[in-house]
Amino acid sequence: MRFGLLALAVALCASLAVAQAPTTLMIEDFEAETLWDGVIIDDADARVGERSGLWEVRETSGIFHRDVPNDWSDYNRLVFWMNSEVANEQTLTIVADSLNEDSEGWDYYYHHMVVDWEGWRLIALDFESDMRSARNPAGWHSINYLAIRASGWHNTPRDDTVLRIDGVRLVRDPVSVEHPGYEGIRDDDRYRVVHRFEITNRTDRPASFPLAVEGDFDLFEPELPGDHTPQIAPGETVEIEVGLSVSLAALEDVEPLTMEQGRLTVSAPDADEGTPPVIAPISAAAPLPELERPLLFASAETIERAKQRAERYDWASERLDAIVAAGDRALDLEVEVPDEGGQWSHHYVCEDCGVRLRTQSPTEHVCTRCEKVHTGWPWDQVVIARQHRRLTGAVEELGLAYAFTDDLRYAEKAREILLAYGHRYRDFPLQDSRGGQGQSAGRLFAQTLDESVRIIGVAWGYDLILHSGVFTAEDREITEEGYLRAVVEVILRNDRNISNWQSWHNAGIAAVGFCLRDAELASLALNGPSGLRFQLRNSVLSDGFWYEGAVDYHYYALNALRYTVEAAWHSGIDFYDNEVYRSLYETPLLYVYPDLTYPAVNDSNRSSIAGRHAMYEIAHARFGDELFVTVAERGNRNSLEALLWGVDELPPAPPLAQASHSFDGVGVTALRHGIEEEQTYVHMAWGPHGGGHGHPDKLSMILWALNTELAPDPGRLAYGASLHHTWYKQTISHSTVVLDERSQRPAEGRLLAFHDGEIARVARAEVDTAYPDVLMRRTLILADDYLLDLFDLDASEERVADWAYHNIGEHAPPFDTEALEGPLGEDHGYQHITDVRTATLDGTWHTDFEVEDTGRVRLTMLGEEGTRVFLGTGITGRGIEPIPSLVVRRNAARTNWVSTFEWRETGAEFAIRSIETIPVTVDGEELASDEARAVRIERSDGYDVLMIAPGIDREKLVEGVATDAHLCFFQVRDGEIVGLEQMHLEE
Repeated sequence: MRFGLLALAVALCASLAVAQAPTTLMIEDFEAETLWDGVIIDDADARVGERSGLWEVRETSGIFHRDVPNDWSDYNRLVFWMNSEVANEQTLTIVADSLNEDSEGWDYYYHHMVVDWEGWRLIALDFESDMRSARNPAGWHSINYLAIRASGWHNTPRDDTVLRIDGVRLVRDPVSVEHPGYEGIRDDDRYRVVHRFEITNRTDRPASFPLAVEGDFDLFEPELPGDHTPQIAPGETVEIEVGLSVSLAALEDVEPLTMEQGRLTVSAPDADEGTPPVIAPISAAAPLPELERPLLFASAETIERAKQRAERYDWASERLDAIVAAGDRALDLEVEVPDEGGQWSHHYVCEDCGVRLRTQSPTEHVCTRCEKVHTGWPWDQVVIARQHRRLTGAVEELGLAYAFTDDLRYAEKAREILLAYGHRYRDFPLQDSRGGQGQSAGRLFAQTLDESVRIIGVAWGYDLILHSGVFTAEDREITEEGYLRAVVEVILRNDRNISNWQSWHNAGIAAVGFCLRDAELASLALNGPSGLRFQLRNSVLSDGFWYEGAVDYHYYALNALRYTVEAAWHSGIDFYDNEVYRSLYETPLLYVYPDLTYPAVNDSNRSSIAGRHAMYEIAHARFGDELFVTVAERGNRNSLEALLWGVDELPPAPPLAQASHSFDGVGVTALRHGIEEEQTYVHMAWGPHGGGHGHPDKLSMILWALNTELAPDPGRLAYGASLHHTWYKQTISHSTVVLDERSQRPAEGRLLAFHDGEIARVARAEVDTAYPDVLMRRTLILADDYLLDLFDLDASEERVADWAYHNIGEHAPPFDTEALEGPLGEDHGYQHITDVRTATLDGTWHTDFEVEDTGRVRLTMLGEEGTRVFLGTGITGRGIEPIPSLVVRRNAARTNWVSTFEWRETGAEFAIRSIETIPVTVDGEELASDEARAVRIERSDGYDVLMIAPGIDREKLVEGVATDAHLCFFQVRDGEIVGLEQMHLEE
């Protein structure tokens, strides 16, 4: 086998010319006055000379050198020593500013690193492989400043981070090392992976360069041609081979794709410890089993079983007919590959309205709301992306049609498309979603993400027709080297670590690797530094949720993992015994609304888990768990997954137990009461921000009752829509508290209490990092027919504090209001609350929301002097629907909003008559309000009492009831206590 990837090449150089610049250019050695902002000269510990630069992160979160050389283009690496007093996992970002006047936004090169060591460490960052591009940097010839940041990019400064830096310099590597490819060779008794390297002398004199292989190789044995290269003249190149070999006998007890990794080092002849060698990673994996085609996601036996199902079951017959019909449509396609790559689908929105566009022609794109016509970049290119998707998607359709019919027309058409892209793919320039050539750039599409998604189906289609006889050896070379492997090269430029992107990267690499029986590629997808096993260890939270905290992205990532897992399964590598992988299917079933839809939290849409029925067909078949039938049955078996991989007949679905649950990984607590359509569901978010898809919405609330979502999260829009950023990702669009009309910072709160009782379900959480020097705490108590909400604010100084709530329907206030000119504010989402009316209410008050054909929601709030209420219209949903928005404003350093929510069907009476605070006493002495609080809810049929006294362990008396609990809730009817819940809090 011959492999032509550049996947493992790291030290690639832009020029092979004889060196003209100095080998090393010192930027800062700290022996004199430092030019770094935020760094002080220190002589307590040094690595180069007698002094170093001291950086205490608690004093400043970033350091800057603003007088660096402007032109770095003659060098390959930024090298410096860094000393850490403690290995505290501090994340840092190294930034080389390279502002491009011809593009919008900040352009720069960057590298993320983690301080996981103590003492001195040499940091060597290769411009090509280690430094990523943000937007469209001007180039390495135009560097304005160098910075190291412990904040931004989701970095959090740690008070115990104390760093020293020394010997900051630019290094011109003495050699360039390129990796044209590798080859797996099986002979009589050994298996060898041979890596080929081209080594070019970049110095101005002949030299022989020391070689070494480093790494923990237990299974494979490294083989070097010698400890030095041959003598290489300046500017000349030699080729060497580095082998990793193992006996076939040793492989008998080894799981396929068991990988070992190391590196080839090429050093300067006279290098000292401060001159790092040029490094090129090497690896070898135990080979995959030899299988007959097709083999990637379905074997010949799988196809035959599906054919037999189609003879016995109508649903299977209909799905098979649909497969052949899709193949027939693909036969009619003109294989005209567009002359350029396509653009990001999220661009395809109206600049003014934020709604999706309608394609009137390839160059005319009409807003469906305001009728504005958009033309040019990027909208024209979004249409081009669709053309690429249609052609590449046809390869899978044609492959499946051939697999089920053996009709060579389908295979020949798929071959035509594959060869068209095989001849041209490498000619498409790299381009990202901003029009630059950053790490995320693709060729056919604007993101490596999309390249990965599309290549999966292409690889499968190729696998399905590879045994048909339509390919010559030259055809295979063009398809595999010119297209499939070329896509993987693009993907490998962009390692995204923990992310849904990387999960799709892994899936694309796995599809190509398993299809081509490339053990190194397939193992990289499973076992590599950011592979499947890494994602399962690091991207899945303790409760089984994907770390981004958005259900859409949970399933988006799970779909990628599914492809990787299935490719492995069909080659005999089983991940279905992995409990973390299983939890990704189970956890959402605990989270959904009673109708199997889920909240549009963070960057998610409101949609139904029933739409995931195809994924659950495989989950049920592989795991054998009847719980998954609850979702699988919702699709009426109308999926390829059911036909190929599902069971013959689904068993009856068991009842879906929906109880209150706290998801401690994603940081959400769901309170439930009742069953099926009568159930009430209250959702509070308090956990991690959720990365780039998180919203600043700590302690936000969502309410489901009356068989509908009454108080929704706004969800998201297409990311190219400005409204997505100016409303949907602002705090005021969520039902929580906003200070000074400014959105919360990305933050993570803490769950203080969770209780699922007989008469009360309790969630209590706090956050102290959403605003500086501010503690916010929310306590939600779901009773049988209402919700009690206590929201406490404790700030160091007076703030403009807005308690926000959004409920579908229409405002129906019982008090007089006056109109406010213009929107509620100017920025941070306030500009989108319109039609505002206001009133000042000092005493206890209530207002209603009328929900057409459903009922009414009543909010009752305990009074506080100076409370100003605003009633306006906000926005919700991906369809950009209006929603009544309520803002309750107080100017205070400390305050609390105490309110109840009731929901009643049309014509039914509300039960709550009033709410008031009542005293809590210990030994006859009334406790201060910051020690204990109690609320009495007067009802038409009695009253309820809530008492909260965190930290007060002595017996307390409230409304005649003695308790030593920290939280107590009881119901009184006809003078008798009919229900009592007590909790001890640890705060």
